[in-house]
Amino acid sequence: MLLGGCVMTTNAAVIANAAADYATAPGYVAGTTAPTAAPAGWEYLTSTAGVGGTENPMTAQAATGNGGAFGFAGASNSNILGDQNGAATQYEIFSDGFDGNGGAIPTGNEGVIGTDLLMHPGGDPADAFTIARYTISAADILNGTTATIAGSFRDLAGRPDRAGPSQSITADVFHNSTNLFSVTGGTAAQGTPAYLLQATGTFNITDLTVAEGDTISFVVGYNGNVAGDETALQGTIDVVPEPSTALLGGLGLLGLLRRRR
Repeated sequence: MLLGGCVMTTNAAVIANAAADYATAPGYVAGTTAPTAAPAGWEYLTSTAGVGGTENPMTAQAATGNGGAFGFAGASNSNILGDQNGAATQYEIFSDGFDGNGGAIPTGNEGVIGTDLLMHPGGDPADAFTIARYTISAADILNGTTATIAGSFRDLAGRPDRAGPSQSITADVFHNSTNLFSVTGGTAAQGTPAYLLQATGTFNITDLTVAEGDTISFVVGYNGNVAGDETALQGTIDVVPEPSTALLGGLGLLGLLRRRR
């Protein structure tokens, strides 16, 4: 935008970051103490369906998964983690989750603290889906109601050289009950039948109109078999200021420059 000889730009404001927000959870101390509740604005849930199912809240756990991690857990191996006790920069839910190789994390495919929120669906129909859901607040959209949702899902436990239904997942993004993005591990387009690569799982939803009380849900489903379903989510929600807001800011700047003259 050009205003009175000044070039104006409108910058998006990040209102939610799935991995980074975990660090703001009540009671959480990085690497040493588990959260006591989900971070502000977030819910961690299990469900019978990606949307419209029977949902139950996950509970904070001092240790969950056989990797000794702390985070949130549901009934049957459903988990959400943003950190792990003693981990420096990379972490996992299940110590033998990487094709039973003793917990060695494949280089370049690890979960990274502060970047990835790890999600794992349960093995029962009651918690076949794991949901990280953010609710838009009035403060989030104070300056604008146009949102961008960007990020990716990637399979941490699967191997590109090993196909099979035991390593297949579903990954979705919902705005309220509307599906904005959907991918299934096991499609021919991925080249390998049961491995969700980050490139295939990447999403970038723009120009989405949101309102107070709207929800954005990041969902991982077990796709019929729960083995090898550990998934890394990178997800951000940005709100772009309305043009009128930017214009008012520009007018204020122009007035200040004139007074200084």
